Amino acid sequence: MGPWMYYAPLWVGTLVSACVALTGMKAFMDVWEGSIWLVIAVAAVVLLMCVWTGLSLQLLMIGVQGVFARVVPVPVGRSIRGGAAQGVGGLILGSYVIGSFAGVARLLPAQQMLILACSAASGLCLLAALVVYLTNAFGAVRDF
Repeated sequence: MGPWMYYAPLWVGTLVSACVALTGMKAFMDVWEGSIWLVIAVAAVVLLMCVWTGLSLQLLMIGVQGVFARVVPVPVGRSIRGGAAQGVGGLILGSYVIGSFAGVARLLPAQQMLILACSAASGLCLLAALVVYLTNAFGAVRDF
């Protein structure tokens, strides 16, 4: 698998969210009559959000790869394999699932505490995934 295929979630996520954002920017420009620098600043923030979406999709793909293929890539041509990779992938996917509960919690009447709890649990899952990843990165095996 080449780099274009492996990083496809990053590129596709960034491009699709940029297309959606540019549609909104077009509507914004139609009604805006102020400074062009504010428009450039808004466009820069929108672009950063698009890249963030792409990075989020890339992280999701690494989590799925860890759970189902039991392989998590490490820089310099190495990979974490086996149970540690499955643990890292499970924690990454767990953070996404718990984080999605925070979005659902907005519909509930007592939302603030539940959103805070879900966000904290999601962050702890990502922190645990990072700790497991870093402790196993030095023992990663060389790829083919």
